Amino acid sequence: MRSGRAQRLEQPEGSLLGLSADADYGDATTTLKSGDALLLYTDGLIEQRNTPIDDCLQTLVDIASRPVADVDEFADLLATETASDTSDDACLLVVTFK
Repeated sequence: MRSGRAQRLEQPEGSLLGLSADADYGDATTTLKSGDALLLYTDGLIEQRNTPIDDCLQTLVDIASRPVADVDEFADLLATETASDTSDDACLLVVTFK
């Protein structure tokens, strides 16, 4: 999130994460500025059985664009307002840059 607006970062080619002898892993670079927040999360946070993943991601962007006072409130907002229905485990890491 930058200046109160969340956006998805460019996804590199290949697998993002995982272990496979045949996997190809790409990379991407972005510049983070003071005040930015970076979200790292698993699909268990947002995935819904009958909703395309791109729609789930857009919902996360919309939620992450809501104004909050601090990083703790931001993490709480994301954890409580996302609507996964897969019973999958979820992980969320919010990193802020000062």
